[in-house]
Amino acid sequence: MEDRQYVYDAFISYRHCPLDQFVAENLHKELEAFRLPKGVRKHLTQNSRTTIKRVFRDRDELPLASNLADPITKALEESEYLIVICTPRLPESMWCRKEIETFAALHGREKIFAVLAEGEPSESFPPELLYTTEERVEEDGRKVSERKMIEPLAADVRGGSRKEIRKKIRAELLRLAAAMCGCGYDDLKQRHRERRMRRILTASCSAAAVCLAFGAFSTVMALRIRSQKQQIEAQAQEIETQYREVLRSNAVITARESERLLAEGDRLGAVRLARSVLPGEAQEEELPWTPQAQYALTEALYLYENDSSIRPVRLLEQEGVIETVRVSPEGGCALLLDDADNLALWDLADGSRKMQISLGSSYYDEAQVAFLTEELFAYPVEGGMAVCSTAQPDLPDLCPSDGYEGVYADAAGVYYLIAEQEGMEIHGTQNLDTKLAYEWDEEMHFAGEAALDAENGYAAVALENTTGEEHKTQVLVFSIPEKRLLYTAEPSQRVEQLLFDRGRLYVTANTWWDMRGDNYWDTGNGNISCLDAQTGVSLWEIREESAVYGCCAGGPAEAQKLIYHTYDTVVIADAADGRERGRTGMGSGIVTVIPADGTDSAVLFTRDGKFDYLNLDNAQAFYYEDKFRSASDQVMAFYAARDCYLVQSYDDNRVGQYGWTADPELTELFQAKGSVMEAAVDRSGRKAAVTTYGSRMGVELYDLATGELRWTTGLEKEYGHLLGILETEQEVAVVSGNELLFLSLEDGSYCRTLELENSSQIQGLDRTGAFLLASDYKGLYALSLQNGDRTDLTGEEWQQRNSLLWAVGPSMRYLAVVSEEEKAVFLHDIKSGGAPGKLSVNTAYLSALCFDQEDSLLYVSYKNDRTEAYRTSDLTLVSTYDDMGSISRVEQAGDAMLFLDGTNAWLTDENGEVTARMDGYLTVMPDASSILLQNYEKVCRVPIHGREQILKYADGLLKEEQKE
Repeated sequence: MEDRQYVYDAFISYRHCPLDQFVAENLHKELEAFRLPKGVRKHLTQNSRTTIKRVFRDRDELPLASNLADPITKALEESEYLIVICTPRLPESMWCRKEIETFAALHGREKIFAVLAEGEPSESFPPELLYTTEERVEEDGRKVSERKMIEPLAADVRGGSRKEIRKKIRAELLRLAAAMCGCGYDDLKQRHRERRMRRILTASCSAAAVCLAFGAFSTVMALRIRSQKQQIEAQAQEIETQYREVLRSNAVITARESERLLAEGDRLGAVRLARSVLPGEAQEEELPWTPQAQYALTEALYLYENDSSIRPVRLLEQEGVIETVRVSPEGGCALLLDDADNLALWDLADGSRKMQISLGSSYYDEAQVAFLTEELFAYPVEGGMAVCSTAQPDLPDLCPSDGYEGVYADAAGVYYLIAEQEGMEIHGTQNLDTKLAYEWDEEMHFAGEAALDAENGYAAVALENTTGEEHKTQVLVFSIPEKRLLYTAEPSQRVEQLLFDRGRLYVTANTWWDMRGDNYWDTGNGNISCLDAQTGVSLWEIREESAVYGCCAGGPAEAQKLIYHTYDTVVIADAADGRERGRTGMGSGIVTVIPADGTDSAVLFTRDGKFDYLNLDNAQAFYYEDKFRSASDQVMAFYAARDCYLVQSYDDNRVGQYGWTADPELTELFQAKGSVMEAAVDRSGRKAAVTTYGSRMGVELYDLATGELRWTTGLEKEYGHLLGILETEQEVAVVSGNELLFLSLEDGSYCRTLELENSSQIQGLDRTGAFLLASDYKGLYALSLQNGDRTDLTGEEWQQRNSLLWAVGPSMRYLAVVSEEEKAVFLHDIKSGGAPGKLSVNTAYLSALCFDQEDSLLYVSYKNDRTEAYRTSDLTLVSTYDDMGSISRVEQAGDAMLFLDGTNAWLTDENGEVTARMDGYLTVMPDASSILLQNYEKVCRVPIHGREQILKYADGLLKEEQKE
């Protein structure tokens, strides 16, 4: 041992992360509590260490600097040994690596010990632990530096849980202590074992003596102790039960919070929260599996989604309130600028932030930030404008500009225009060369609007003069190839927007703000002028009594439409003559209208977060509540990007990214000739019959393995209800009008027909598929599909109650009818024929009745989307369900069930607890392993996901997002 006296016996270096800190704290405690066994002490020298008294552990994460802070350097100098806690995060810390390097320079590498806490040595040991540099002299006298690999003294404390890690720390402590005390590890381990055995032996002897001395007393107290033990065990069991109940309650509350986060657009937060209360390797203790948490996680993972709705993908979050959003021409990236002057470039494919800089005082107007092409973007810097590549955003090119006002690019990415205080320049995006330069007249200045037409080489700029008593506005139109001014237009109002389209220039202008009178809510009036883009000749003009806030062109080429909107009214006009085709008031402020290329439809988004489809022929808007679920009802702007949309809200530091959602294992099987209404699959799972609605109703048969259409047969009636595939007869059964049709499974030809009463109401087939369950004016009945024989299921009570709301159990054991006169649901046991059971309910508020497949439960649905389940044997209420619509059918899927309301379905577990929701439901496959869903014409298949698969999806998503 050295004679030098150290202040600290050891210095522990580690990253300030949860696992690293946990190992450091426990190792610290064990080291300072260590005492060398007497048997080992007598073999050591007089100056040898027998205890480890003081260990230095840095408890604060210090900022990264080129040199260590003075207190840390001093602690390293005054520490005899360095212990490094090694995990895959350690090599990332320049601070910890600097501590190792400094200690090695002060005391040498032989006093550095490694403690492997996670990962493999190759990924957890930094180079400073594994390598050293030595100098050697060559024969010619040259000094050569050589890097050599060294093997540090290492202790392995890796474990699957914190409990296991603590146990390994106690075991590996002897390895570190042996090196620090200057004794052999094997000798110390043996002495430690002997001391432990002596303690056990001493304790055993003492215990034996006490037992002998108090044997009689122990015998007397035995029964009392046993009684107390039983009480303690009962109390422990009760505590365990209460604790598990607390865990379940916490999981339910957390699941609701997860659903709230998803509704607010934070999908990843919702997944993370729901996953945290479900069992898994990440938890230290076994958590209960709750259906509420499974439902919340399934919703956030978008399992069973059929690619027909737009849901939150992620949140793009910045420090300040986001004021400007710019989307690249092809929609792959976005620029976000907040009120803290932070400009960030986001990759919308993976949600990664590729760049963030501070614009500082150089930012004045939102037009100063723009995409020039999909690969280039621009932002203001001192002395001009920076042009950057999205691939290398940290290497900008400077484009000098005097009095930079803004930058505008055409949609094709050919030209961009730089507006300045005294003029403008137009550049080509290919090599940033100047195509055209122009200076304004002295009395005019840039009005903040410009447009470019790359196809025809036109550019338009709005100027204004507000210094005199009368405001003056000009629109200058240039030919870029000819490098000249074509003409000047002089609108009488302030220019709001310039738009080139198909050889036309649309100029949208509104009343000047200071000319709108004393009424704050007076928006003035607006007009749209259509000019020939080449000559400036006025083609037509539209005048509105309200300000016009947006204008775009859309529709098929042969019937081009102009779409514009005031605050809350959208108007469609013919682009050729400006004639109005229709207008619709939306009841809320209109944010954006985005035409669909080449079609007579557009997407319209309103300020309250509603997503509408707009018909460009008549300006009719159709709101689809389930198509787009906006997290905000205070929308500031809405943007279309590549395979997604961005929603910007007022006073928010986050932009919501939304996309079309689909189950990870969604597989498209085939695309029908029209919208798919119903489906039935044969027992082999190879063929699927579907009813479709297009120009007319029809039945189609598909091969599920290949997606091939086998046959199609049209139905003469407007409505067709698919009952199923009859295996024994090799037929497809369909109800059409008052006829029961049987089509050949081979070629779709008509085989036979059964006539039904005109007043018939159809429920479907029984569980065996041999009988049609229906009702008419005579009562409920079962109709044999083989020979058409009718079996009546009701008697006089049907005539007395005259109910339109009824249900027959699939096994035909029970039937239920509603009597509005007696305000009750009557349950009839067909098999026993006894008096019916009576369930008193508010019959006017009922919406549906149905049974499960075993006729063991009766489901009663109400108009407020609440459903109650009653046991058929005694009409006892078993469970209740909320927000599930009117349950009209229940299907079995293995041990689970499916509650159906049209094409909406809810999946339950074996206990009847709801675990998932799905849209577009068609049917469950015969082997109960997967489900068929429809998305208009498309029919897809998704598996029924087990618990392990759900957790795998969640862990994969969170791990992937953590990397990004």
